[in-house]
Amino acid sequence: IVGWVRAAFAYAQAACEVFPVYNRLMSHFRVVESLKAVLKREQATLVELQTSAKVCAAALATTSESLDYYKKEEAQLQKTVDDIKELDSMEDLPTQQGRALKLHIASDENLRNQFGILKKDIRKVLDRNQDAVPLHKFTKLYEDVTHKRLSLQAYGVKKLKVILALTTDICVIEYNDFGDDLVKTVVDADNPYALPKYAFPCKLCVGKSYDSHKELTSHFQSKWHAMNVYLEHMGEPPCIFDRRSRHWIETYDADNQIQYTNRMTGMCAILSAITSRAVVVDKPMELQADEVMLETMFPIEVPPPSSNDGEYGSLSSEWQEVADEGGNIYYHNRLTNETSWTLPVAPYATEWQVCLDDATNCTYYYNPSTGETSWTLPDGTDQGGGSIPPSAQES
Repeated sequence: IVGWVRAAFAYAQAACEVFPVYNRLMSHFRVVESLKAVLKREQATLVELQTSAKVCAAALATTSESLDYYKKEEAQLQKTVDDIKELDSMEDLPTQQGRALKLHIASDENLRNQFGILKKDIRKVLDRNQDAVPLHKFTKLYEDVTHKRLSLQAYGVKKLKVILALTTDICVIEYNDFGDDLVKTVVDADNPYALPKYAFPCKLCVGKSYDSHKELTSHFQSKWHAMNVYLEHMGEPPCIFDRRSRHWIETYDADNQIQYTNRMTGMCAILSAITSRAVVVDKPMELQADEVMLETMFPIEVPPPSSNDGEYGSLSSEWQEVADEGGNIYYHNRLTNETSWTLPVAPYATEWQVCLDDATNCTYYYNPSTGETSWTLPDGTDQGGGSIPPSAQES
């Protein structure tokens, strides 16, 4: 019994020593559990804040886009207001400034002549740029095409739009919401495909006319002119160059193959041939119109004289009527590049005719009645002789 009592006492004494430690440990466990609960609440709060931040960021982005949009709208409205104020100051509205400008131009003969030249220059600028020019580039392109400055001060105005508003028979300004306003050519509704006509037209190439004799001379060396000369010698009608001819562009078909599409007519072409005897080209001839002609592209042969040529013979078809810088008419020979103030009269079929040697690219003279050839024109209309060109001997 005494042993049992001693053991119970020892257990009781140990329990008294362990209890405070146990009590502290349990209190620590309770603190840990409470901290876990707080951590969970804070994590939930953090998730809510992150979600709210995302919503706020999306709202901020939407607000920024709306702000940018409204800023653009404000700028556009301000531009519209400025344009309305500017139009209010021009010719057809109740204010007197526009009417005064028209009267000022009409009353001054020198200014009226300058304004007429300006209208021609504006038409030329639009014609050289496919009938549409961005308004902010118009002044630069005007100087590039005409090689002179656009002086608005001479007319007493500060803005280009005021001058363009006085030329509504030539061009109009097309406004858009992005500020990229375009100056466009006014197309004749009765003849929408006709191109402007200048002082130096090519009599053979319908639709081709130029502002200077130098440009016309360069045209004589182009592929388009050579093609029409070839067609004329083949007895076929020449090709017409009109507004539709300018709208060919390179595009791609569904198989990613290159093709050519006309933006005005919608026509597509992959290969194009001029005639059955002409060389097939890989793109429409309109895109190559101003390129320099290759010597062998259109082999032109001078046809023999016909008995129906009459007094003027076949030589008259070689001469083309052109005009110099002063508007005076003279005649240009497409084969020899000779010029004359009067249309040369070809000899009769029994006399000498001008031909072109393909080997040397030089001219020689041929008598169809005798078959004789000569590098120089023999004296007398019926006399032949002279040395025969090497190419003629070989043939």
